[in-house]
Amino acid sequence: MRLHGKAKLHGKAQTGTVSALSADAGSDRTILVNEPLSLDGSASVGAFDGLQTNGQHSIQWDFGYGSWTYEGGLTAPIAYPETGTYTVTLTIYDDEGASSSDTAQITVNAITLGSEATLTDTGNAVTNMTNLQAEIDASTGTNNKVITLPAGFVAQGTLTLKHRTVANYCTIRTGNHASLPNGKTRVGPSDASNMAVIEVNTNSNIITTPTTSSSPARYYYFIGIHLRKTTSTTAYTNTFVNLGMQDETALSQLPNHIVFDRCYFDGGSTTSNTLRGILQRASDFAVVNSYFHRFKGVGIEAQAIAVMMGERSAYINNFFEAAGENWLTGGADPSISNHVPTDIVFRRNHCKKDLGWRSGDAAYYGTDMVVKNIFELKLADRASVQGNYFENHWIEDQTYAIVITVRNQEGAATWSVIKYFDFSHNIIHKIGNGMSIAAEDDLQSALPTNHVLVRHNIFRGVAFYSGQNTLFLLGGGQGGAAPVQGFDKVAIVRNSTDLNGDPTGGSGRAIEWDTSINNTNFSFLGNIMQAYIASGGGGGGVNEAAFQLACSSSSYDVRRNGFYRSKSGAMPADNSSVSLIADVKYTNLAAFDLSLAGDSPFLTTGLLGARAGADVTTVNTLTANCVSGAW
Repeated sequence: MRLHGKAKLHGKAQTGTVSALSADAGSDRTILVNEPLSLDGSASVGAFDGLQTNGQHSIQWDFGYGSWTYEGGLTAPIAYPETGTYTVTLTIYDDEGASSSDTAQITVNAITLGSEATLTDTGNAVTNMTNLQAEIDASTGTNNKVITLPAGFVAQGTLTLKHRTVANYCTIRTGNHASLPNGKTRVGPSDASNMAVIEVNTNSNIITTPTTSSSPARYYYFIGIHLRKTTSTTAYTNTFVNLGMQDETALSQLPNHIVFDRCYFDGGSTTSNTLRGILQRASDFAVVNSYFHRFKGVGIEAQAIAVMMGERSAYINNFFEAAGENWLTGGADPSISNHVPTDIVFRRNHCKKDLGWRSGDAAYYGTDMVVKNIFELKLADRASVQGNYFENHWIEDQTYAIVITVRNQEGAATWSVIKYFDFSHNIIHKIGNGMSIAAEDDLQSALPTNHVLVRHNIFRGVAFYSGQNTLFLLGGGQGGAAPVQGFDKVAIVRNSTDLNGDPTGGSGRAIEWDTSINNTNFSFLGNIMQAYIASGGGGGGVNEAAFQLACSSSSYDVRRNGFYRSKSGAMPADNSSVSLIADVKYTNLAAFDLSLAGDSPFLTTGLLGARAGADVTTVNTLTANCVSGAW
């Protein structure tokens, strides 16, 4: 491919000739550590909206930190976990393969700490809360205020964050913050003794924000706080941190610039009902290095985090444990017209279901909790989900581990959409079914799903807890009603799996989808999967007819995949196959190592003659120590 550059622009030196193809990474930026940022490459010219022959998208961002990337859109979400200066590179390609690159410098600074007030532990939790609230109220105009709470300090009640008139953070931290893991390492229950406690003993919020106004709560940074309830009652069903009031009509009314760093969200006993860790209607929001434990309920959908509204959010290096959805966007219509959660960074998180919620398991607690999926998007514009470890999902109250399903939940938000979603380099471990991608909302009017890129993921232990094992459900909607529109530009590229059902018995589908749903620009490239496609409730091998039933005309591209265990049917041209999963020659299938051994037949059958399947080396790099939280 030839490189086209451009002349010096925005103070950044470029090389090469001036061309109609011109990348523009935007201006240099300065942010604070862990703050999410939207990179703006919208001034670029000539980028092709599609995939290159190597399977990479024609719009590629490299963030200059490790191997973190984003593909598919000219605006990209990013956050940095440590200070420094980073070079961001935007590379775009045209439809003939010519390229142009541009860079921008991102300077990441530490949060400034100003005058400190250390509260005294009075021994009375209610009085402690009164004193903490008074200190916050008195500090709204103090630059870079620090409020230190002694380790073991307990404040009981509901803390209300106020509007800070100065645009810098009030830091609320434990006095033993120096004894916590460093700022890139996750805390856990064992760190609780070094934390200060904020708790409630009634069915109310622990932290909340004021009634909606033009002066929302903003600029609060929490370090080393243990949020908990004091009762294990089954009647407790509220949210620990409730941000926003769901009556905001403008983005400027949302709480903003709120960060939880190395905090412990403690959902209580194994059988108590605890609805939610955080309900987010906030912008410029981050949760990093934190631990969310035992959010679950009987007859309720519990989440570690539920995101309803906001721009620029980052969730980095956390442990999320919840029975309903571990992490969710949507579930209620945004009160801000034409808004959906935008610019989301979800990176290096360990999302896990507790086997104590699985009936019949040796660890079962004996209480029937509502158990749904691990990760769900109902609304999102530009979400980067990379380097995460999703673990334990069985078919109970919902059938897929990862759910991408646009929802106009209450019927008023016709603008609801999921678009520019990059799901890459993740491990999805011990699951029943894999990922569901709905083309539309089959119950309400909404916009169709578009620009979804699923690349370099490892789905392993498929059907570990269940006899059903479908990897991808590509449908018109959740309820199965006759769809009227399909998705556009959904690409499944270079993923690996140990999916291994019996196709003659109707299990082991690589793809299951509704017929005649008019999907367009569907790509299925360079994957290693079982050769079983189901269309319209029927089953078949990987053949042209299966794709034609689901895609408008011939708007699909199925190439350079490595298939195994085919049921029947003529395979599309330019794909390879073997008889059994053992013939793939994974390095150690029993130990879930899906790298290819040196004698694998798929080492040179992938895109551009490279190996098929996920780039396991990069996946392992980005998820290294993701379970332990030690970055």
